[in-house]
Amino acid sequence: MPPTPPSPLDVVFAGEVALVGYGFVPDAPGGAHLDLYWEARRQPSASYKVFVHVLDVETGQVQLQQDFVPLDWAYPTDLWQAGEYVQDRVVLDLTTLHDGEYRILAGWYDPATGARLTTTPAYPDEAVPLVDPLALARPE
Repeated sequence: MPPTPPSPLDVVFAGEVALVGYGFVPDAPGGAHLDLYWEARRQPSASYKVFVHVLDVETGQVQLQQDFVPLDWAYPTDLWQAGEYVQDRVVLDLTTLHDGEYRILAGWYDPATGARLTTTPAYPDEAVPLVDPLALARPE
């Protein structure tokens, strides 16, 4: 049964895996979790890795990065079946970030080559913006 993500999307990576949505929830103190909702449009031909980047809007620099195999490294994409849905959770520690605005982006790459999977529709650097912008202000 298809999931009902809080923020629906339909971005297909290399014709194999689709990001059908996400949910972003700030956690106290200073963290957040990002739920990613994936669908295998066909059986993936390799074991890909997800990347999640938190970019400083002002500088364009990556401030946080996570690269991983889905479900806490337990469910490689080459085991997914066509039509299957996978919900994955990424925990983000935002405590090291300074006050400012950030963008959160996600995508896939092939660890054997380092090449990112192409997106349809096309996104710069094959990275899909998810939370834009995320404003952080530290309490005094």
